[in-house]
Amino acid sequence: MGVNLTELRLPHGIKVKNEIPLPDFTFPPLIEVAISVQFEPLSRLVVPEIGLLWQHYGSRFSHVEQRPPIEPRFEKLGVRVPLSQQPSFQLFDTPPLPRIWFLDQSKRELLQIQQNRFIRNWRKIEDGDNYPRYDSHVRPRFLEDFDDFREFLACNNIGKVVPNQCEVTYINHLKSGNIWTTHADIGKVFTFWNQDFGEDLRFENEDASFQIRRLIKDPEGEFLGRLHITLQSAFDENDDPLFVLTLIARGRPLSNETEGIINFIDLGREYIVRSFADITRPELHQLWGRKD
Repeated sequence: MGVNLTELRLPHGIKVKNEIPLPDFTFPPLIEVAISVQFEPLSRLVVPEIGLLWQHYGSRFSHVEQRPPIEPRFEKLGVRVPLSQQPSFQLFDTPPLPRIWFLDQSKRELLQIQQNRFIRNWRKIEDGDNYPRYDSHVRPRFLEDFDDFREFLACNNIGKVVPNQCEVTYINHLKSGNIWTTHADIGKVFTFWNQDFGEDLRFENEDASFQIRRLIKDPEGEFLGRLHITLQSAFDENDDPLFVLTLIARGRPLSNETEGIINFIDLGREYIVRSFADITRPELHQLWGRKD
């Protein structure tokens, strides 16, 4: 299902700590949170230096995995992707360097590093894992590890991070239960979906997906980036239905310094939290222990 582009403006500018408290959930359905900084490629961050980085992180992130690199992504105002556009093949003189995962012993905490990107993740591994919260864990751990990464680059004469985009990602698993039981009950989960839609038994809904894009602007109305909201119908390991709800805020940092980066990330996180509460129904908020 397609949804028109929607603009979301915060009433108090880019300051996250305002008079309107953020929605707060005791048991949010989060399974992963990631903060990412994309920057100009570091041509000297090659295989030997990645080996040094492995040694640098060895005491804290003892597991290493190799993954394909993430392509650069930029949010630009007015850019549209034609429906007819197809993926294209690129030819390289040398294969692109991989994205390296550095995982801690529990595999809940994760760094991802490639020539033009730094990512800090928290992941839910077991059902009993509680989200450690943004202000007390996710945000300070990102700042600590990002500063440490930049210091490593400087000490080894690899280069300097020149950021061009920032991202914050929240991935949620909305599980079925007493409130909804099949994907056809999407109207019981999301506020924008008419609960009466599909009541005609001649046209039984099987599942649904959607994508929403919301504009992110500064207090002067200047474009900063977008919030991407996507939903997919899925099933868990017990073959029970669930909805995978992903919210990604992406845009340009407010400056090249740490303050400019974290200001956009804080803003993006606020867009995510307010939008999540906006599109999900109050009945589920009670289940998740909404406190505000």
